[in-house]
Amino acid sequence: MGIMQKLNPIWKSKEISTITKLELYKVLVLSIGTYASEAWTIKKRDEQRLLVFEMACLRKILGVTRRDRIRNTSIRDTLDYQCTVMNKIRAKQLSYYGHVKRMPPSRYPKIVLEGTIPGKRPKGRPPIRWMDNIKANCSAVGIQSVVEAGRMANNRAEWRSIVARQLSPGPTCVMGGKL
Repeated sequence: MGIMQKLNPIWKSKEISTITKLELYKVLVLSIGTYASEAWTIKKRDEQRLLVFEMACLRKILGVTRRDRIRNTSIRDTLDYQCTVMNKIRAKQLSYYGHVKRMPPSRYPKIVLEGTIPGKRPKGRPPIRWMDNIKANCSAVGIQSVVEAGRMANNRAEWRSIVARQLSPGPTCVMGGKL
């Protein structure tokens, strides 16, 4: 992304601490890069690309290259940053799912979420839908079905704690603001 290149003087600076660089990454790069990600439909290829971009950013913050042959886990341990960009996107998607489930039935996002389209679908494998991502995210946090997730999402405090607890592997992964 262009924001990483625009901030190149900061990443190369020896006067700025690694902690400050990491905070700038979280505040600027991640917030711009994941803007409106709660509505994304993410395929495996997209997930892979996001993780590769994230590791490139973390390597740039530390000032190491791939030629240095340092493992990704070592870089994350050095920065004490175990949260991945996918954790943040999953948390945003689940949070938005809970928000829509609590909406009154007359609201358009709720109608779109729970509505069906009449007719036959075309031949072949259907494209990945947003609800497919939500089902995968629910199973990642230990919720067996979307029906159960919808029931749990009606209790805002319970839903926030589920999303925050399950998708935060460490204290550095907590999202800013409310879930």
